[in-house]
Amino acid sequence: GKISTMMGEVGKGITAFKKGVEDGKKEIEDSTAEAARDVTPSEEKDHA
Repeated sequence: GKISTMMGEVGKGITAFKKGVEDGKKEIEDSTAEAARDVTPSEEKDHA
């Protein structure tokens, strides 16, 4: 009873944690790709 319920909650927590880690990796990759696209230094943009 109690143990199986507790293990189910632990399993849900691990699944949610893994999903959160994957989402975090995607956000980091997206922001890195965004920074890589914008290679013009900000000083040059001001003069353009």
